[in-house]
Amino acid sequence: MAVGGGPTGPDEWERLTARAGRAPEDKPLKLYPSALARSQWIRCYGGDAYRNATYQTRDGTVPWQTFWEMFADLPRVYAMERLSDMQAVVLGIAAAFAGKETSKVNRQIQKLHKEAFPV
Repeated sequence: MAVGGGPTGPDEWERLTARAGRAPEDKPLKLYPSALARSQWIRCYGGDAYRNATYQTRDGTVPWQTFWEMFADLPRVYAMERLSDMQAVVLGIAAAFAGKETSKVNRQIQKLHKEAFPV
């Protein structure tokens, strides 16, 4: 099987996507190159989530429909990561410049710690 489109033609994922995503003529379907989609998916969810012996697929990879449903959620997943990073930066800046408000900032940091590690 080819890794992506090219001289050997589209790979199996590209054929499945094209077949399942037949768009009306007035709304042409834009296909993601399958190799790019797989690499973005694996970067976010990890290789173990992509290929796992528990999947009931011929090649042990994530089922095609599940892959594309999770791929569609990548922007939201990355947005949540950015919000989390932003919250960390803001709390770090607040802790550095808190002055008289140090106890309030420390309470916020402790609250986040308890949310992350409830035990």
